[in-house]
Amino acid sequence: MAHAAGIRPVVVAVALMLSSLVAGKGVASGVAVGDPPGEQLRAKLREARPSVPGAAASNAAPPSRRQRGTWASLGGNIVGHVSATARNGTGERNIFARGTNNAVYTRHGKPYLVWDPWENVGGQTTSAIGVDPQFDGDRLDLAVRGADGKVWHKAHGLGGAWHKLGDLDIQGTPVVRHFAGGDAIIFARGADNAAWTIYQDKGVWGLWVRLGGDLRSDLDVAWTAGVAGVFGRGANDQLMYYPLSAQEPAWTPLGHVLASAPSLATPSNERIDVAVRGTDNAVWHRALSAGAWGPWMSREGNTSDQPVVDFGYTLGILDVDFLVRSPNNRLWTRAWYPDRGTSTTWLDLEGAISTRPTPLAYPAGFNIFARGTNGAAWYWYL
Repeated sequence: MAHAAGIRPVVVAVALMLSSLVAGKGVASGVAVGDPPGEQLRAKLREARPSVPGAAASNAAPPSRRQRGTWASLGGNIVGHVSATARNGTGERNIFARGTNNAVYTRHGKPYLVWDPWENVGGQTTSAIGVDPQFDGDRLDLAVRGADGKVWHKAHGLGGAWHKLGDLDIQGTPVVRHFAGGDAIIFARGADNAAWTIYQDKGVWGLWVRLGGDLRSDLDVAWTAGVAGVFGRGANDQLMYYPLSAQEPAWTPLGHVLASAPSLATPSNERIDVAVRGTDNAVWHRALSAGAWGPWMSREGNTSDQPVVDFGYTLGILDVDFLVRSPNNRLWTRAWYPDRGTSTTWLDLEGAISTRPTPLAYPAGFNIFARGTNGAAWYWYL
């Protein structure tokens, strides 16, 4: 939304005033319009973000995803895709899914193959569950689109209750990330098709801030110590990028014709890999490395859903991995080695899945989660 130059400072000042008024309640009830964002958000974005170990990681997952492992059912009767997160430095995992009663359910995985029973953690969701793929300590935050179309949040790791974050109407699934200090930040696509964000400052939620854009898909967010950005499918079906870590962020078209939302991987603090489904149903890939975007490259394949991109390191060598659900509901994967410029062939990991896969690396191994064609949650392991 454009504003006259004389009006913008007033809008930002009002937003700051409202934020301070609701600080005692911990949750803002309004929506602040800031497009581009004001200095308050800019200052927050200068705070440290989590660092990605990259090739130096001692616990990086081996390339086991390119072997034929075992599928096992985790039971349940779920709607939509499975979200997953791992506690940093441990073998603990949590998966989250929407039940047929629209409540949020979770299963806690301990090291190796031990899983606690399903737990109903309440809420009423009309989306999948937004969760940071990696978390530290008790900073396990959940965000969903509620039955009222608003964002609802739960500090699950701290035993918090569900509460509404303001009055913004959204579409799709919110994205959750964390600053290095523990504060959470949430991104969502509004009913106006713009990207919006809301964040904590010392644990207190502020107001929604409009980042603009004209998007037609769920968002994905790169979030590392070196680079941060919001990605989505634009109204013209191009990939759109909002570089949060830039001095003067603005929406940038990155080309191609998308038939899905984008999927991101961040193998290092300075690299972003993006995968999308093209109009030919193949996987298309583009990477930001050393501050420059490379060309679009077809990784081929035949996907009936949004492809997923992941990564691993073997003896310091990066492999970028693509995972897709094929038209016959099997899981397929392929790896690309950017340092060598070579790829593996597509490998059939079998299974019978009805959603896009969710990969999750943790110190003890690597899993892939998905909703099965029987409505239960399934996972792949060696």
